[in-house]
Amino acid sequence: MNPRRDDSSRPRTPGAALLWGDIGEPQARAALRHTLFTLRKALADTTALRIEGETVGLDRDAVETDVHDFEQCVARGGLVDLERAVALYRGDVLEGLVLEEPSFEEWLIAERLRLRELALDAFARLLARQRPQGVEGRDARGRPDARSDLV
Repeated sequence: MNPRRDDSSRPRTPGAALLWGDIGEPQARAALRHTLFTLRKALADTTALRIEGETVGLDRDAVETDVHDFEQCVARGGLVDLERAVALYRGDVLEGLVLEEPSFEEWLIAERLRLRELALDAFARLLARQRPQGVEGRDARGRPDARSDLV
């Protein structure tokens, strides 16, 4: 289960194993069912959580996440989009979350690295668009650029 991407529907069994890998599959699936029941009750929009047969996902039109917004801004790549992406990225996703589950930790590390790479790309693209079109250390008119001392 990955509620951050447009293709958010995921099979239940791998999702259960990702979160409850230290217990048997029947118990993990029961824990997932209970968690999904609790989530459905907590969500104001009952259609936000899509449970269809053996798949679970989020309705992208009903749920807004900062990660999805960040990914969309980076993908669009306009100046305003990149500025928004940079503003949205405030560090590692789920920072401070401790879930002593090796398979979840592996997923989380990979997701953090993927998002960090996107953020670095957004920062670089934004910097390239904001940098004056002149010689390094000079502005577009050839004058010394005070910002070059900061780099």
